[in-house]
Amino acid sequence: MIRPGTLLMIALLSCASVANGFVLPVERLTADPDVDYTDKLPVVAGDRVAWFRGWGVTLQDGADRTDLAYDQGHGYGWDLGLSDSIVAWISCSYYDAGCFGPALFVYDGVEIALIADSFVPGTPIPMSLDVDGDRVVWAAYDGEIRLTENGVTTLITDQAGAMAPAAKDPAIHGSRIVWHVGDQVFLYDGVETVPVFDDPNRTSGVGDLDVSDDGVAWSYYDGVDTRAYYFDGVEAVDVSQGNVYAPGVSLSGHRLVWAASDGADYEIYSWSGGAVDPLSDNDFNDLGPVAMGEATAWMANPGPSTHGEVFYNDGVSSQRVTFSDYLKFSLTGGPGGRIAWVGCPDAPEGPQHDTCYEDTGHVVFAVNWDVFVAPEPDAAPLGVFASISLAGVGRRRWSRGSITPPRRWGSR
Repeated sequence: MIRPGTLLMIALLSCASVANGFVLPVERLTADPDVDYTDKLPVVAGDRVAWFRGWGVTLQDGADRTDLAYDQGHGYGWDLGLSDSIVAWISCSYYDAGCFGPALFVYDGVEIALIADSFVPGTPIPMSLDVDGDRVVWAAYDGEIRLTENGVTTLITDQAGAMAPAAKDPAIHGSRIVWHVGDQVFLYDGVETVPVFDDPNRTSGVGDLDVSDDGVAWSYYDGVDTRAYYFDGVEAVDVSQGNVYAPGVSLSGHRLVWAASDGADYEIYSWSGGAVDPLSDNDFNDLGPVAMGEATAWMANPGPSTHGEVFYNDGVSSQRVTFSDYLKFSLTGGPGGRIAWVGCPDAPEGPQHDTCYEDTGHVVFAVNWDVFVAPEPDAAPLGVFASISLAGVGRRRWSRGSITPPRRWGSR
């Protein structure tokens, strides 16, 4: 267990690459040899990175690291949101009998607030969330969308009872909130709710919902193909013309990226109102793109000895970021162009299942996964990290705190 004041080892891997005029040094944020914590689902906002770690949530804010409800057991987390001011997450609500059900927590830099708790009768049970600024939009199992800001929760939808279709998968940007009800997509602009998309064929395939100041994006399976759609405030346009690999549609401003088949494999494409631009062109599958301003990151498997590598396009050219033979997943990115992912780097060569996963006989758990980040290209001078080898290890002193969870509603 790492205690306050101890040094955390930061391994700067040799995947720092210099090509096409920019460098992306890769930093390993978690590498505790004493504890087999599983780090998962990282999210990025500027210099801030948060992720589920073991039984809690960890926030890295510049050089400061804080464990949120770390030792109290809010484990089994499944949704996490981050902004420049708050962290919000949905994880198990723990009581004497163990995991009771989902609960929604918000940390504002001072304390953790318990917003919704399935332990309390009559309380909406949280299902998914998104964060922007001080605002958390979340869907509940009662089929409604709610907005929580500064501890006050407001009902955004009115689905009129348990038999009504559920509103799901909300996303937020500023005052704009989007969600879908079956095949219908809706936008709330802070004043009123307007319909954005409605498929009369009801083929049920809305996914990847996202919203910005400029528009709304989503993927949709029409019964034959999955397509990427964009709503500009006037009409919804099919910008991909089919063949989209879902999930994998991402929006930043008015720019939309997705993965689609070129007839031989999957490549990454970008659209910002004109022609569709290819960001990759190779003989292997490129998938899971993340749009961040003019930048895009994605993952691909360029060879039989690789386990998924990270690629990055800065708006001009593309380069491969990682060259390490370890499993990776959960690639994400922030508005400034910083990216993060999790990987299992300490497994021996060959099959990695025994080191990266633990099979209990009933459930297979991921173990020994760590968080990695790479900054936006302008964050590091060109060539500074070019000579760092795999054996090179950097040390940094982290300031850490331990945040006590709130008193739960109805706690015993």
